Amino acid sequence: MRRKITILSLSCAICFLAGCSSKNASPVDTLDNKGVIIEEMQDENNEAVSDTTQAEPDVNETSVEIDASRIIEDQSFEIQLNGWGDVRFVSCSPDDNISPLADVTFYLMEGDSVIYKMPSVYENDIRESGLVDGISFVAFKDINDDEKVEVIVGILYETGAGPQGVIPRTEVRIFEDNGDSFSYSKDLSEYVTGRIPDDGTIHDVCRNVTTYNLCNLDMEALYKDIKKIDNAKDFEGEWNATNCRTSVTASFSITDQNEYGFSFYGECYYYTHDGEISGKAYWVSDSMAICCQDDLDDTMSDGYMIFVLDGDHMYVRSDYGLGLMGMNVSPDHDYTRGEPVYINDNIAAETYTEDELSAIKELIGSDQYDFPFWYGTTDGCVTSSAKELYDGTECKYIECTIPTTAESYTAIITEDGRIYIMIYSYDTKSLYTNDPNWSSDELPEAIEG
Repeated sequence: MRRKITILSLSCAICFLAGCSSKNASPVDTLDNKGVIIEEMQDENNEAVSDTTQAEPDVNETSVEIDASRIIEDQSFEIQLNGWGDVRFVSCSPDDNISPLADVTFYLMEGDSVIYKMPSVYENDIRESGLVDGISFVAFKDINDDEKVEVIVGILYETGAGPQGVIPRTEVRIFEDNGDSFSYSKDLSEYVTGRIPDDGTIHDVCRNVTTYNLCNLDMEALYKDIKKIDNAKDFEGEWNATNCRTSVTASFSITDQNEYGFSFYGECYYYTHDGEISGKAYWVSDSMAICCQDDLDDTMSDGYMIFVLDGDHMYVRSDYGLGLMGMNVSPDHDYTRGEPVYINDNIAAETYTEDELSAIKELIGSDQYDFPFWYGTTDGCVTSSAKELYDGTECKYIECTIPTTAESYTAIITEDGRIYIMIYSYDTKSLYTNDPNWSSDELPEAIEG
């Protein structure tokens, strides 16, 4: 029997199926002698998706042929899927004969027949950018409390731009069952995709779906339902924000838990801004506690904050500015009692080689290297792309900003070893280069390659 998930428990403990990523497909013996699946349906979902994209109905108007060799066997599963009954969920690799940007596609089959094609995310199943590198997982979970499992897939793709472009990133797609069709949940899928690590798993998806759901709670109504709970889950301890940046983080100390709630003290950071929040939270359920501005020791604005315990993770969601918060400082994070994971831990190594870092340090000097270069690279916001200089030389183009400060840099590193780096500090800028033939005080012009 399917287990219902309520917003108060915020559990993701419904069975799922997941396989290893695969670029190679295997043919199946049950198809016709041409090795082709014939799908007959009206194909109306090949336009760019809106917030929630409705799939096409099963109308026998258009025949679509699928090469059986594109079926990814270890990402195709036999499953009893809601009202669809016993079906086979089939994942198919891109048709490279159509376009190098061809997308993966997904189908439901009964026996040898395709009965449904999952909604397209890109027009004509051609991606706007990024080459598909495989499928990392397929999962079937009820994540919206509708007593029907959603279909969740993780697709690996490469952008091909800059040193980080060859690192496969996970793109999440969530399809909601409408009974006789599925719809692509665009907002939720993009929210999750933007917050999971490059090698994200279904567990990362669950955590971010929980956060997304928390953002839509009616906290004012919840606060009216506070109650005495004799056997609440254990919130006490030291909690550190995880799956966040090292410079956008927080920590909580939770003490004095009893049947009414607990006391808390939190410190939160947004780059050079910081803030504090302390007070008491009261039980809404055995896994959720809530507080309002009247329960805080001090606050700058009205609002509410909730604490939710789900397994070994705690989630915090608050109204903007609650507590003694600086600009953009927030306690809203996923927390762990263990060692936190930071999404920018390896950003320097992903952006620069060791030889490049040594050359930059020698070029700009130790002081400038420590700050703003190294601090900006490891704790700021860094983007890297592949471009070309005026003479056609390929180069790596890196831009770095440090929010809450007036310091940043732009670096250009060519394939033949030339380095140009402009450091901006308040109203001044300084160019450093190892190119003896460059006499300008400005960076050379770089265009998209």
